[in-house]
Amino acid sequence: SLHEHHKICVQAVTLIFQALGMKCIPFIKQIVPSYISVIYVSDNKDREFLFQQLGKIISVVKQHIRPYLDDIFAAVKAYWLVTSSAAPLQTTCVQLLEQIATALGGEFSVYLPQLMPLFLQVLHNDQSTNRIVTQKLLQSLRNLGMCLDDYLHLLVPPIVSIYASKTMPSSVRKAAIVTLNSLAESVDFTDLAS
Repeated sequence: SLHEHHKICVQAVTLIFQALGMKCIPFIKQIVPSYISVIYVSDNKDREFLFQQLGKIISVVKQHIRPYLDDIFAAVKAYWLVTSSAAPLQTTCVQLLEQIATALGGEFSVYLPQLMPLFLQVLHNDQSTNRIVTQKLLQSLRNLGMCLDDYLHLLVPPIVSIYASKTMPSSVRKAAIVTLNSLAESVDFTDLAS
């Protein structure tokens, strides 16, 4: 079966993209749709690997990934499950979204309306061990900074709830405080002060 060769092929293509750098831009249209289609037919372990490799390609091609973002976000949404068994895949998806944000810079804010429900779902319902997905998301939110200005009213209350919860692991509570501090340095909180 060809399925068993997907992983090796994907890794080879990713390495070629990394070696070529921006010279690989003309080949995006052949590679990215294939990566996305393989994500849908893979098991969770391979899917996690494929999302990681896609993130590496995005780090190389940067803003040239724009034409494929709707398909990438659809794949992320399809496998964004808030269960303890899905934590590794979800953490990888958070990392992928952060790589997309880094590649697009301020343009990433256009995509936040469709991603915000996913973020809020994690902040409210994460079931992973030690809320590892929440910790990764909080780290990513710190890196998004300025893009989150219009969404603070949605994000700050659950982050404060995480910090205030006595049942929350101390590492998660600390991550919540660090996130609020980081956001306060990069975004205007005056509308939330009351």
